[in-house]
Amino acid sequence: EEPSVTDAERVEASIDLEKQRGILHRALRALPFKERAALVLRDIEGLSTEETAKVLRSSATTVRSQVSSARVKVRRYCERAVGRAR
Repeated sequence: EEPSVTDAERVEASIDLEKQRGILHRALRALPFKERAALVLRDIEGLSTEETAKVLRSSATTVRSQVSSARVKVRRYCERAVGRAR
């Protein structure tokens, strides 16, 4: 039988989730516009690379590069933010 989750644990998990969301939002805002737009359209909105390229009036190759660069930058930003929080 699994242990039950207490109200305090639920509150703590909720606070942690809000902190994570805040870090992610700050990381996204720190990106250059085109990288942020490409990342949001691909990874959050779920558009294909080709659809994203059409929306951004860019090539699929450029979109792939922008998304890749944005992912690296977001990951690094989040790792630094979490490291500072400890």
